[in-house]
Amino acid sequence: HIADKKVKRIFARAGEILEIYVYFEACRTGWFDDVQTGYRFRWEFDDVTNELDCVLTKGYRSLLVECKSTKDMDESFYLTLDSLADHFGIGCKKVLIAVTDTNGSSYGNYVSRGKQMDIITISQKTDLDRIGEKLKEIMMM
Repeated sequence: HIADKKVKRIFARAGEILEIYVYFEACRTGWFDDVQTGYRFRWEFDDVTNELDCVLTKGYRSLLVECKSTKDMDESFYLTLDSLADHFGIGCKKVLIAVTDTNGSSYGNYVSRGKQMDIITISQKTDLDRIGEKLKEIMMM
């Protein structure tokens, strides 16, 4: 059952493993000027803390990357990434990397909504297998 604490821990760990994988593969390209993961910050006037899973830079450009390992997509993934980019990104590109069921009926709707917010969704196995190069391609677009 998804509400079970053990199951929640497994999904949380899977998300952490995905972040580490993305970080390692981006570094392995040797192309990015800087690759950071787990950048946490607190909003100035609220007691709210957020985290950027990965931030990749090349020159004056950056990619803000959110990593999700989840059974189903959720619109909140896109809304959070869009909000963080609006507040902290200057001319950045937004990428949502998701290990999820791409055959679900709502998957295409979320990806389409993400496109409306200029968020690139990466969730196909062929792209995930070569994620470092895929992120480099996105940065050069």
